[in-house]
Amino acid sequence: MRILLLEIRRILFSRRNFILLLAGLVLSVVMGIVPITYERASYIDAEGNIVALSGRDAIEYNNSLYESIEGDVTPKKLENALTRYQEAIREAGGLSLYDEEFPTEIRVEKINPVDPLLFPLPAVYSDPGTGLPAELTDISMEEIPDFYDRAVEHIGDLVAQEYGSQSIVDTATEMYKQIDTPFQLYGDYSSNALDYIMLNIFLLFLICMAMAAPTFSENYENGSDHILRCTRFGRKHCAGFRLLALIIVFTIYYLICMGIEVRILNQAFGTESLKTSVQMVWQVIALVPLNIGELQRVTVLGGLLSLLSSTCLAVFISARMKSAMVSMLFSLIVAILPTILYFAVGLSWIVFLWPSSGVGMQNSLMYQLQDTNFLTIGDRGVWVPWVIITAAAVELVVFAALSIRTYCKHQVV
Repeated sequence: MRILLLEIRRILFSRRNFILLLAGLVLSVVMGIVPITYERASYIDAEGNIVALSGRDAIEYNNSLYESIEGDVTPKKLENALTRYQEAIREAGGLSLYDEEFPTEIRVEKINPVDPLLFPLPAVYSDPGTGLPAELTDISMEEIPDFYDRAVEHIGDLVAQEYGSQSIVDTATEMYKQIDTPFQLYGDYSSNALDYIMLNIFLLFLICMAMAAPTFSENYENGSDHILRCTRFGRKHCAGFRLLALIIVFTIYYLICMGIEVRILNQAFGTESLKTSVQMVWQVIALVPLNIGELQRVTVLGGLLSLLSSTCLAVFISARMKSAMVSMLFSLIVAILPTILYFAVGLSWIVFLWPSSGVGMQNSLMYQLQDTNFLTIGDRGVWVPWVIITAAAVELVVFAALSIRTYCKHQVV
């Protein structure tokens, strides 16, 4: 235990590590504040003037504006929202909502109060052949009562178009049927906030990789490893406690940083909004039966698993390298490799079998949880989030064992 405490102290009181840890804390605060500043809202005051709001004022206004449509997203609510929209378009002379000449008064009075209910309609009623979203003006009121059945059909059409496999279609539609319906809608939680949660995970991940990379190679380089190996606990115990110390420090640090960011966001958008179904905020095709609060927890815990698995890989690389700089370079390249590969080759097993495959940009766990991506084996498919989580869990154990074994067998020259 004394060795473990000494290793934790060594990590925390290193000048370089202290600066990196402090930077991560500051970034977590910034990542929590920035999405709030993007929020916008408008209303018409008593004198008929249009008043623009931003930041927390906009969030509070929207939360009060959406009180009348909160709760179950029933076909009746969707029908009322679509009716208001189509009436507003007719009142505006058929102008598109995105036309610069569209009357702001009509947008503010007629469309803004029901805007969240309009969000899933274009995708669900998209063209089955091309997958192109439907125009809201082209959706018939007679189709709305079948909204949830059409959503299941849309998933089937989308997956069939993408993979051409009935087995994968059946898997995807069965997963979608497990989602509780009707969807839930509360408040004004923004998809931008979710983006920044994933971005912060990626930045914290890079900080931790920079700290873990020189773990053994730094001692090889400065010669202190010669002394450590001559002590009673200089091999297996030293390697094991050093790795365990990293895991403990990174786990606590990561959870503190993510807790700071998520708390700032949740306080700003309102804890009530966390009950909103994922399908009503980002993509209606999301296959997960989660609300926003649950998605946050799954994403944070999944990010932690990827972080710890990648830490073990970085320590393994460090045990093999004699230069701290080379070790850090290799560790950072391996850490961001899944993101690079995803942009280069798209969906592929080689992208998602890395420990860090759940952290990054479009390849990240949060984005994959909200999509219908499968990795194929013949005519069958495995949902990408399961691959990410399983690979990270297995590789956490494998690389932890390999890093300790490699260090113990390292030959001092």
